[in-house]
Amino acid sequence: MNMRLAYRVISMQPMVLPPVAEAYPDVEGELTVQEYARKRGSVVRHATCVVLDNVAKFYAENAKTDWDIMELPNWAPPWTLSFMEWDHPRRWYMKNGWHESEEVGQYGMTVASLRHPHGVQDSKAWRTIITGYAGSGSVEMTGDYTSRIEPLLAKASWTLFCDHWLTCLGAPIYGAPVWMGIYTIILADESGKCLGTFDTGPGHASWSEKAAAEAATGHGDDPTGLASSAHILGLGYSFCHCKNVVTSHIQFNRSETWHRKQKIPKLKFQTLEINPMQEVLKTEGGIEANGVQRAMHICRGHFAHYTEQKPLFGKHHGDFWIPQHVRGKKELGEVVKDYAINPGDRN
Repeated sequence: MNMRLAYRVISMQPMVLPPVAEAYPDVEGELTVQEYARKRGSVVRHATCVVLDNVAKFYAENAKTDWDIMELPNWAPPWTLSFMEWDHPRRWYMKNGWHESEEVGQYGMTVASLRHPHGVQDSKAWRTIITGYAGSGSVEMTGDYTSRIEPLLAKASWTLFCDHWLTCLGAPIYGAPVWMGIYTIILADESGKCLGTFDTGPGHASWSEKAAAEAATGHGDDPTGLASSAHILGLGYSFCHCKNVVTSHIQFNRSETWHRKQKIPKLKFQTLEINPMQEVLKTEGGIEANGVQRAMHICRGHFAHYTEQKPLFGKHHGDFWIPQHVRGKKELGEVVKDYAINPGDRN
């Protein structure tokens, strides 16, 4: 597709597919759901835009099919507000073999993060903030949500609030941005490990019913589903925390005339250089057989002491700072080498 989803969201009239409610209560009064969707999309103007095309391709083509959101190593978000987007992969490896997708589309999430290093001390205040992100009355915090989530808040150092968007070229969307009306809330501890998630919002029920119907008819491996999007997001964050994965700036701007006429600012896009690492994870890490934690354990920076008897690189001794990098868990029997994207950049 010739335009990034972020630009579609901030420049086009968003669509809201039925059966999302036609009226949406907001803190500022009654808005139609289309008006509210446009308001949600305007947030992308202020976000760091991150393109995860290669992460989505790695996920889609990987022989591993039993992904678990709790297994992904590090959900700690590098940005306070980001728009994480990717082109929908055309080729997917699924439980019944390869699947060639006919859909040409894009998926994205606006992610707002809350940092609370000592855990959530006041659950009522936390719920007020979350409701403020979504708009009054749009987040259900009762029943199962309360029983599952509230016990986790004391351990949570991060809250990620995700707002879902997509587009495709087929009818009836024809490339317009679609606000799905779904919010995913993710809690993570100090190390970045996911504690729990839940989905809510006015579109949650209808999309959940769609997923249940697909599962009942044997089509539950839908690559466009919410689970797949959460896995790709979590993989993207995990890669961000690797010393040997580079985040680089990339240009996806439109023409000067387009920006001037549309009165749309030029967005700053970043992408992750993961090509060497994805091969390491497949070959040496054995991600398909051993799981993502074994293959891609995030080793946080730490001090290491080297003696004269066992010097660093055979000649240095003393205390050294070892930066975080990707490696396997030694106790689990797998070690992935520390590969550099550009050896000249290594210190």
